[in-house]
Amino acid sequence: MLGPIDGLKVIEDPHHVAGEHYFLFYPDDDTVGSFLFGGDVAITSTEDLDRTFFPYAQDSVEHIEVRAGDPHAYAAARVVASVSPF
Repeated sequence: MLGPIDGLKVIEDPHHVAGEHYFLFYPDDDTVGSFLFGGDVAITSTEDLDRTFFPYAQDSVEHIEVRAGDPHAYAAARVVASVSPF
């Protein structure tokens, strides 16, 4: 049996456009979040998903999206992955 989930990782790299950044977006709050790099360093965006993960607790009620594009123009960014408790 698995224990609580501390973090999630995107394992299949979506099509990447040169200069495009990945970032976390919380649609319920309309806010941008942070990835964890190396386990303890928070970064707001990355061009490389291989070395990052994002915190997510098993009992979380948050919907989180990984988006590609400009974090400052998050509405125009494309969703490449998402997780939801529902």
